[in-house]
Amino acid sequence: MIAHCTTPLWDVVWSWYQKQRITSMKDLMVMNRIVLTEEGKTIVKAYLAELKAKRKEILDAHKDTADVNLPTEEDILADIEYYVDEDGDYVNNWGVIDNYSGDYPLSLHEGKDFVIQE
Repeated sequence: MIAHCTTPLWDVVWSWYQKQRITSMKDLMVMNRIVLTEEGKTIVKAYLAELKAKRKEILDAHKDTADVNLPTEEDILADIEYYVDEDGDYVNNWGVIDNYSGDYPLSLHEGKDFVIQE
């Protein structure tokens, strides 16, 4: 469930979400119409596996704690909607642990790795 906040702007946004019956990131993803291509799915799956491996490496070495949730495919799809640039490129380096990010950013390209359906 999406958390509720008390700011006036949030009340307007929350009201809209409730009317749309949006209760999860997956619901937002469907509304946003972002769809990964087969190549995009492969890239995202490999990126998530690398984040998981890096997280394990850091935790096993006792370098940090695990207070950050790893992203899911749904998180990435929702993020694309907001951070794709005017050239159709999406680049984001997701966190794996409190003080560490991935070794490299996830880079996806509209038309090749994902499409925005009308």
